[in-house]
Amino acid sequence: MKNNKILITGVCGFIGFHLANLFIDNGDHVTGIDNLRKTYDPIYKKKRLSLLKKRKNFIFCKTDLTKLSKFKNQYFDLIIHLAGEAGVRDSIKRPNYYIQENLQNTVNIFEYAKKNKIKNIFYASSSSVYGNCNTYPSKENLVINKPLSVYGLSKSACELLAYYYSNIFGINSIGLRFFTVYGPIGRPDMSMNIFINNILNNRKITLYNYGKNHRDYTYVDDITNYIYSCFKAIKNKKKYFQIFNIGGENSIRIDKLLTMIEKILKKKTKIIYEIKNKLDPVRSLADNKKIKMFTGKKFHTPLTVGVQKCIDSRFEKGL
Repeated sequence: MKNNKILITGVCGFIGFHLANLFIDNGDHVTGIDNLRKTYDPIYKKKRLSLLKKRKNFIFCKTDLTKLSKFKNQYFDLIIHLAGEAGVRDSIKRPNYYIQENLQNTVNIFEYAKKNKIKNIFYASSSSVYGNCNTYPSKENLVINKPLSVYGLSKSACELLAYYYSNIFGINSIGLRFFTVYGPIGRPDMSMNIFINNILNNRKITLYNYGKNHRDYTYVDDITNYIYSCFKAIKNKKKYFQIFNIGGENSIRIDKLLTMIEKILKKKTKIIYEIKNKLDPVRSLADNKKIKMFTGKKFHTPLTVGVQKCIDSRFEKGL
């Protein structure tokens, strides 16, 4: 059985860490790139990296995506491009930065693949591309021309870039529109972890739009299992260009999620209610039919199970 060579950018990020472990578990060799930028508390990336360095078949390189020449003439069976900047509100304040980090670095990856004759790229997109499209569940064939943020706009542009490189240079690609991802060792600035940490530490929680917005929370293992299944599915495909949703397919009101976490922790918190933030879509809900058909697989972790795993992991790993 062939041991595949996988290059993962943003390997110390939340999804990158879990995905690297999955490929290694299946006997593949993973080379991980990360610049270890301090987007949030650096203890999280340091913890993920320390765990990855204990794995066989893992090589780490601290670099950014402007310095890919050091990988010149190296061949990879698949590049998974997860590096980038995520943040809807922050992208409004720093639009140039988000274009550089998300769009220009995606160009860098595709150019590297073109020069080194690498034919397969998976890359992170986002449910934010749907912007103000008020159609639920969201399907991949929706027209996405109503962005609510520079972040969502940058991800839409990355999908167009992927089409260009696929159509002109024959680089196969799959764009992965992640919905609200959560799980162990997740980002501390995401709502799931904010709720858990603030409740445990007796801190107030702010809910925008009075907590009435809906989100499609997606457990990280479901994300990684779908990505790995996509890799298996492309084995017999010489040419492909795809964009897939990966969501939980079960939208929940944010105030209901908070109540669920309070019940699990058996602890109440003080809530500050704020008016609607116009940057936040009222609802998000994925239609996963396309990726399920492509892979022949279905992965779904119930929200109550996923929340409990997040809480348990927080204590096990000292975060």
